[in-house]
Amino acid sequence: MDETPDSPEQLPLFSGKRKKLVVMGIVSAVLILVAAGGCVAWWIEEEALRQAAEQRRVQAELSLRKRAAEKARQRVEPAEREPGELTPQPAPETEQEPESAGLQETSVSPVETSPEPEMVTPDSRPTPSPETEQKTDAPVPEPQLTPQPNPQPTPQPVAREAEKKVEPIPVMDAAAYERAVLSSVSEGQYELLLQGLVPGIRAAAQNIISGNKLNYAAYRRSDSFMSAVELSILINTVGEQTLRELTQGKESGLGKQFMNWMLRDRCRPLRCFIRNFMAQEGDEENMAHALRTLYTIWKETPEQDRGRYLNLSMACSLLSPEVAASPGMIRVNTPRLTPAQIFQFFREQDRHRRLLTDVKKMSVERLLLVVDFRLPMSEVKWVTKNLKYDRATWAQKAYNSVHYLMERATKDTDPYTSYTFEEIREEGGVCRDQAYFAAYSAKIMGIPAVIAVGDGDRGPHAWVVTQVSDTEWKQVNSYGYTTGVFDNPCSGRSHHESMLLSRTRRDHTEKFNALADGLLFSRFMGNIGAHAEALGAARYVVGTFPESTAAWDNLVEVMESDGAPEVSAEEWQQVHRRILRHTGKNTELNDLAAYVEDEYLMNEGNAAMRKAAMERNIRNMRRNVGAGRSDLVVEAINRQASLLSEKGDVRGLLRLYKKELKSYTSRGDVFQELLAQCVMHYSTAEANEREWGTLAKEVEKLFERHIRSSGADYFKLSKEVDIQKLLVELYENAGNVKKANRIYQDVVQRLEQAEGEED
Repeated sequence: MDETPDSPEQLPLFSGKRKKLVVMGIVSAVLILVAAGGCVAWWIEEEALRQAAEQRRVQAELSLRKRAAEKARQRVEPAEREPGELTPQPAPETEQEPESAGLQETSVSPVETSPEPEMVTPDSRPTPSPETEQKTDAPVPEPQLTPQPNPQPTPQPVAREAEKKVEPIPVMDAAAYERAVLSSVSEGQYELLLQGLVPGIRAAAQNIISGNKLNYAAYRRSDSFMSAVELSILINTVGEQTLRELTQGKESGLGKQFMNWMLRDRCRPLRCFIRNFMAQEGDEENMAHALRTLYTIWKETPEQDRGRYLNLSMACSLLSPEVAASPGMIRVNTPRLTPAQIFQFFREQDRHRRLLTDVKKMSVERLLLVVDFRLPMSEVKWVTKNLKYDRATWAQKAYNSVHYLMERATKDTDPYTSYTFEEIREEGGVCRDQAYFAAYSAKIMGIPAVIAVGDGDRGPHAWVVTQVSDTEWKQVNSYGYTTGVFDNPCSGRSHHESMLLSRTRRDHTEKFNALADGLLFSRFMGNIGAHAEALGAARYVVGTFPESTAAWDNLVEVMESDGAPEVSAEEWQQVHRRILRHTGKNTELNDLAAYVEDEYLMNEGNAAMRKAAMERNIRNMRRNVGAGRSDLVVEAINRQASLLSEKGDVRGLLRLYKKELKSYTSRGDVFQELLAQCVMHYSTAEANEREWGTLAKEVEKLFERHIRSSGADYFKLSKEVDIQKLLVELYENAGNVKKANRIYQDVVQRLEQAEGEED
């Protein structure tokens, strides 16, 4: 048998015993290191505990000294002070570290009654020494104390930040701009960010104004510059508090992700949000509500769908709070769909191709007329299950599927208990019920639709205007009415139906973007007092989009704004002429042209000149707008009548309305509106009974010759009766009560006859 080596040096290099010894050596070394580390950790911990104990001891000693000094000070304070002499107040405690290294250890008893001389601590004020006390006959010496000012409290971080000098952010430098924005958003310092953005925007704006106009191409090339303007508008409108709640509140992590998405995503959500809010004339007070709604939709939407359905999410967010929180028409207690739930419904329907339109390709403006309904999910499901029409004929077939209920029209009966779609179709209804059924069922299928209401020869009526294809809007069951108006779901402002019916092209995204960007830039520069830049942007917009009402409205607002340079009469005359050139294609511009002329071109002292100009405006308006926009003509007549009534010119009012009423005897609705307007102005001018009587005779003559009919059409008769009621008021004001009663009896008989024939 071989001899076993008895030392490591004699062992083979890869033998088992050598390996075992090596492993044991390594384990021993590790154990030694661990033990040493434990000792070091124990020593560090003990040292920390010792220092903490020492610090507590020093703080306790300082506290005892402070209490002793305070008691001594209370003993030497005078019982009575002279009037007006201040009583020193103890300084507020601060959280400063005590300077233990510089203090002498002194044994102080808690019941000590005399102060220690020359003692100064961070938590107490100097007390007078015994040598400085003045001796008196009183048992308690009264020192002469000089009131010491209280030390100023440590300023809060917000105050220090407000005092900082904010450097302008170079908005043309994309990298520097992004760093500044992301840092401010992360810290929630939105006001400081706005303070840095405004001067940076001012400086950069001077480089994109060329020839007194905005160079939009240069503006668009600087993405960071455009983003700075949009972000400034958001901060200024929404406010720092709302943005802080979003990014620093309970859901700060998600909130910061949302703001990062708004600012940096390639689909430019912030730009889309600001552009469409401005284009839809949203109320600035509602922007915070819109931003919160958008955040709710964003966090509930898968990441891959956020860009795909961006316009749909914007439309749901921009619904005004009045629309979003409205109880709707339905009378059941079932919860209504929220804007976020409406978004998810349309997203799911589109993903499964159950809609009649492609909501991914529609503009926000069109989608607003789809998502503005307040219905429970039960109503939505009923429509998708029971109505099967195509897009082109949906509104018409749905409207006509509800039979007309004459009793509801003549006696104002209410046959409904829940006002559901199913009940309306079973019970029938009048025009407003038919329009509701048609418009809201179309919306559920993704078809933009509005309920238009207007007046005519046969009285008030409700019909539907719907987008039957990507390039065509159409009236449904309007029966020749052209006076329909509808409400914008974002702004609440009423619009004439011609705004939709005149659209014969697809939505032009680039054109909309350029218009919105120019208006945004102009209004923001005006808000910060940069009037030259605001005017330059306004000139660009009207030059590029001369048929846009918003463009001309903005230019007039910039020229009228406080602090803007004075505008000469020649400049107003030029603007007036340019507006008139485009009134043929945009009838709404007639009203703006008349406003400019009345406010800035008419000589206040020359009444004849103003009157002639107003008469010219009425003629131009009537020629340009046609029968469809008689409301603009009526408003122009009202402006001229206001001038006459303020001066008490009753004769002028009679001449004006006698002529205009005769022009509209074929339009009972316009005749009635003008007559009501005339009654108002006669009252303002304080017409006497004789003047009222003259007007009453002229109106009665026109009514009997041109308006009164012998037929039994209930709706036409109702309109005639409304006019007769105004005629009764005229004779009452004239003091002819007998004639007024006779006309009233005629009204009652005609209504009874019409209702009997309808039955």
